[in-house]
Amino acid sequence: MRKSLFLYIAALLLASLTLGAGCPLIPDIQEKTVELAVGASTTVKFKSEGEINSHYDRRTVDFADSLDLAEILDDAGVDVDSVKSVKLANVFYRVTKQDPTAGRTIEDGNVWIRREGAADSVLLVSSFTETVNSVIDYKVAPLSVEGVSLVNTMLADILLGVQNHVPAPNTGITYTVMGDSEPAGVPTDFEWELKIDLTIVGTVTVEVPS
Repeated sequence: MRKSLFLYIAALLLASLTLGAGCPLIPDIQEKTVELAVGASTTVKFKSEGEINSHYDRRTVDFADSLDLAEILDDAGVDVDSVKSVKLANVFYRVTKQDPTAGRTIEDGNVWIRREGAADSVLLVSSFTETVNSVIDYKVAPLSVEGVSLVNTMLADILLGVQNHVPAPNTGITYTVMGDSEPAGVPTDFEWELKIDLTIVGTVTVEVPS
């Protein structure tokens, strides 16, 4: 009787061990730091009205105010202290209000930029030609190395200011647009804008199973 009881208990233990071996184990959760890229953009609007033969416009904006880097990072859930870089990704342009003159074209257009406190302007967008008598979607603008470098330097200063909770210096940018307007002798009446796309690279901590 005792032998039979012993064998019965042993069989139950063996069955429980066998069933337990088939159950999934709960994985350990570990924290891992990964790199994250976030996109952002800011626009600058221009209006060309009453110009004849030559297209010229000048506009000054505060780049830090138009970008609001702190809010962008907060919306993306990225801690500002974990941001590695903020850089210019691309520049686009589009016509938002068409010129009523048939065939209105801006030829050999250039966009120069000057940072607040600097003596000279540098070229950002070089030698583009566009028909502006119709509304167009964004097109990629041909960029100049000098202008890209200026924007990236300013972005680095803005990032440092946000990280240190102080205003960045000289964040105003003056845009100067120049080109030839055709047909000649007829005043312009159109609106357009630049869209400046940025890439923000930082790190975030996520939980992953080991």
